[in-house]
Amino acid sequence: MPPAQSLARRTGRLRVCLALVATARVLSLAVSTRNIGPHTVWDALFRFTGTDEQASVRDLRVSRTVLSSPRHDYRWEW
Repeated sequence: MPPAQSLARRTGRLRVCLALVATARVLSLAVSTRNIGPHTVWDALFRFTGTDEQASVRDLRVSRTVLSSPRHDYRWEW
């Protein structure tokens, strides 16, 4: 396989993986004991008006999502 096709294939796979991670993050904000729709999550992040659902997303769920992220201090051994 030519290098250009290999690079294009790897780039495509990377985009799919990043889209899956982004989807998982949005779902982690929306799904809990009290389900909140994606529109409300979006509003809580970008158009906050102070409703109980939006406050729940900003105060509780965002911190939970951030804390569940993997650490990025990987040490490379050569």
